[in-house]
Amino acid sequence: MNLDDGKIAAARRASGITIEDAAAICGLSRPTYSTREQYVGDFRVSELVSLRSALDKNGQTLFDSAISTIFLPTELR
Repeated sequence: MNLDDGKIAAARRASGITIEDAAAICGLSRPTYSTREQYVGDFRVSELVSLRSALDKNGQTLFDSAISTIFLPTELR
């Protein structure tokens, strides 16, 4: 799934985390992490949990919004 509005990247940036740091947090190479940000449906749950735990409160709010658009149908949001 391609999340065109870049909410995962926005959450990462809002928390002051670089792509390189996010990749390390998730246990991924930089290119793999970058692809995951573009195609968020490719993230594994463990990677999402690790990334969310590294975000600050503002980043977590953006992250949670992004995740809800992926996994929750519109009528449940």
